Amino acid sequence: SAPSPLPGTMSETVPDAATSGSVPETAAAASPVPGTVNLEERVREWEMRPDRPFCAESLSLLTVADQMRVTPRALSNYINYVRMVNFNAWINELRVGEIKRIIRDHPDADIADLMVASGFSSRTSISRAVKAATGLSITALKSRLASSAPENH
Repeated sequence: SAPSPLPGTMSETVPDAATSGSVPETAAAASPVPGTVNLEERVREWEMRPDRPFCAESLSLLTVADQMRVTPRALSNYINYVRMVNFNAWINELRVGEIKRIIRDHPDADIADLMVASGFSSRTSISRAVKAATGLSITALKSRLASSAPENH
């Protein structure tokens, strides 16, 4: 059984087929009720989508909340109080995870390829995000991942 949601962070009331109009955000319900969606589940589903929406350039809290069909406030509260980071740091963490995946699959990918594929708009922003998430430069991250990769040949 899943843990109970934290007040104001894990559950949000959203319209369903049985309701018309908008339904206000709820503080949280101890158990799901009709019209209540577990925000954590929505976030995980969004993070795991095969189209990797977090790699789109110029993401905003409003855009992502809209994609998840939740309010920006609920998403922001979830990210801040459950994930313990702000929106931009959360997106950067997801993008750095994508960079690691790309490096593992394509060790010869250069920084420009990684930047475009992961949604960063500049070399500076990708370098800062990788350093913040891993403590390593992109070159050092590539070396570390290459040395820890299982031999496929």
